[in-house]
Amino acid sequence: MTAHDSALHLCALIDGVHETARPCEFDETNQTLSAFTDISASVADEACNAIAKETRTRWFKFDAGWKLLIYTSNAGRPVLAASCGLATDG
Repeated sequence: MTAHDSALHLCALIDGVHETARPCEFDETNQTLSAFTDISASVADEACNAIAKETRTRWFKFDAGWKLLIYTSNAGRPVLAASCGLATDG
């Protein structure tokens, strides 16, 4: 599995599990996966860490440098609420 495949699958999981403000996106150049939700910043931080942990216990493959960014909505504009590493290669 490549990082591209992992990002596609993780975005699909995030979009399928959570009510999202807009679809999950990923950028291979910047090694970021962005999720857009209406959850609070404290819940976003917990969710970020839980998702990152889950990627390390499953078949996902993210190289060092990949990050999950969780954005919440503030007056209709995305605001970064949490960020965590997704690296699965040790």
